[in-house]
Parts: sequence; C-alpha cells; structure tokens
Amino acid sequence: MIRKSSLKIVSISAAIGISLTLVVTLLSNQTAPSPYNPKVTSYSNIQNATTTSSLTRPKSNGNVSSDGRGATTKVAFVRPSFTYAAYQLNGFYNFYAKHEHVLASTNVTTDLNLLTVKIPSGPVLIYTQNPGDTPAPIREKEYIDKLIELVKSNVPDVQIADITDKEVDSGLIFSQNGSNAYNVLFLFHQEYVTPSEYHNLEKFVQNGGVIVFNDANILTTEVRYDKNNNTVTLVEGHTWKYNGQSAWRAESEKWANETREWVGSNFLQDPTKDNVTFANNPFGYKHTEEQYATNPSDKIILDFLAQVNNARESAENGGAGAHPTVAIYELDQGKGKVISLSIFSYKLVGNPSFLDYYKTEIIPRAFSSLGQI
Repeated sequence: MIRKSSLKIVSISAAIGISLTLVVTLLSNQTAPSPYNPKVTSYSNIQNATTTSSLTRPKSNGNVSSDGRGATTKVAFVRPSFTYAAYQLNGFYNFYAKHEHVLASTNVTTDLNLLTVKIPSGPVLIYTQNPGDTPAPIREKEYIDKLIELVKSNVPDVQIADITDKEVDSGLIFSQNGSNAYNVLFLFHQEYVTPSEYHNLEKFVQNGGVIVFNDANILTTEVRYDKNNNTVTLVEGHTWKYNGQSAWRAESEKWANETREWVGSNFLQDPTKDNVTFANNPFGYKHTEEQYATNPSDKIILDFLAQVNNARESAENGGAGAHPTVAIYELDQGKGKVISLSIFSYKLVGNPSFLDYYKTEIIPRAFSSLGQI
C-alpha cells in the first residue's frame, strides 16, 4: 500500500492482506517445498514443466534464441518475497502506523528496528494480527496455481520455473552471456524491490522478454536486501526514506518516471476506502488497488472506465484525477513488451469469465510473439 502524494496518511485496508505467491503445490506423492525458500522439485502432476532451485542460474539448453523462438518456452513465476516480508507483524506497516501523523519536516529516530525484517521461509503473522494468532494462508496461492494450470494447458512445450525476488535481484533471470534465461515472467504484488531487481526486470524486457504484471501497486518502494542475514530494509518509497539512522517523509513511488516509461503505468493513489467505481466492468471487480496507464504508447486492451467519485479524493490521488485510465494494456519496450492487468486480479480467481478471458486474451498475447501459440 502507498499513501497519497499529499502525504496525508490513509488507513490500510485489511482486504489487501499479504501479497505473497506460491507457485506450485500440485504434487501428488511429494512434499511441497517451503513457499518462500523454493527447492528443486519434480512436479509430477505438471507435464512438460520443470522448476528452478533457489539462487541457481538456469542451465541453457540452446533452445531459447535471441528472438525468443525455440522448441521450449521457458516461463518463471516470481513470488514477491520481499513484499511479504514488509507486511509481516513487527515490520514496515507497524512502523507506518506508529508514525502516521509525522510531519514532513520531522526526522524519526524511534522504532527503526521495524524497518528491517527477515524474509520469511513460510507463512507468518501479518501486521494486522496479534502474536498469539495463527498465520493466515498465503493470499495468492490459489490464484497462481490456477495461472500455472492455464499456462501449462495452453502453451506447448513449456518449462515452468518457481523463483522469488531473490533470484531476480541476483540476476538469475539471465544466462551467463547476459541473454534472457526465460521467455516470459509472471509477476504479482512486487511492491517492494531492490534497485538490482528493478533494473534487471527492465533489462529483461529490453532484451526481448515479456513480463505479465498480474497485480497493481508494483515496483513502488526501494528496499535493500542483505543476503547474509536474509533481511530487507526500507530505503525509499511509501512516503518514507530511511538512511539507517533516521527516517523522514519522502515520495510515494520511488521510480515513478522510469516506471511510466518502461512499464507504462503508475500506482493509483486511491486507497481501498476511496469511492472508485468502474463503468466497464465485465468481471465485477471491486476497487482495491490499481495501476493507471500513463504512457501514451500504451495499447489499451480493456479500459475499465474508472471514476473517482469524491472530489477531494480525486484531487489528492497524485494527479490521476477523477477519470484515471485503469486498463488492461500492453506496451512494446525495447525488443520485448509488458502486459499489465492493472488490478488486483487475484480477487477474480473464482470468476469463470475472468479465467476464460485470461486464457483467451492474456496468455495468447504473452506467448504469440514467441511462435508458441
């Protein structure tokens, strides 16, 4: 979640939950890997699919050419482990709540321990829970499992890799020679990313790869990843900046201009409580968190015709105004392209119309340029 650019603090809806993804648990006779520490696993129920171990560079088999064509299509689902870490109990959001009324001119020097958190190896309590509670199920697990099934069923000769933010940060989405190790990446709620992860994703698209952003509120806040201690620390974004000694108010979206250029959209700074409706809403989606198209080269596939119905809210949403273009779109960039659903699409996992749309519209757009569909 990101607060509005006016730095007025807004409440964080519990409906947002935690954005963490578990790529595959379709095992028939094996124990599933820890959801945030993937292991090498043979997924017996996924024909023609393989996985990649954590922090291991995929071996090139010579079948992914510079134009993306080849006998095998390589796909990676990237679980947002850095974002999940930020949302845990005694983490970033507890700091935000403690200091929500801090003015822009104030340096905060207390509760800074909350701005460095361990990256979980499994389900953990989130910031809205109490110490004695049971960790909630990982929010997007069912959705990602469903997308894997859709890809597996509709893309021939596909290899599916199970990776996290750590692998992207380490550059393991590339081969030793710097070319892309995958054809397509599926991303989710990657709200918190390192500079290396951010620019590796940009390079992946420039090289000719395709990224499908399935969620909104993406690539907005910088964190620092400590491999030795397995932690992430807030650096800048979400209206805060932290230098290790104190924290103070800053912008909502760290790479706003750059993201507009290569991703094609920015985060709509209307929190869940704002009165946002969609006049063109074939899936019955309800406002949660969205992206809005900000690059004139975006090719609109489905415009939800969003409207911010409260004048004050539309004046305080970072310049998006009363009629932001919340839309499914694609953007050609470098040799590759980006496809963005611009909504929290995981909420539609039980919607047959949406799943059919994903199968017939999103998957073909993601893979058709590779000669696989």
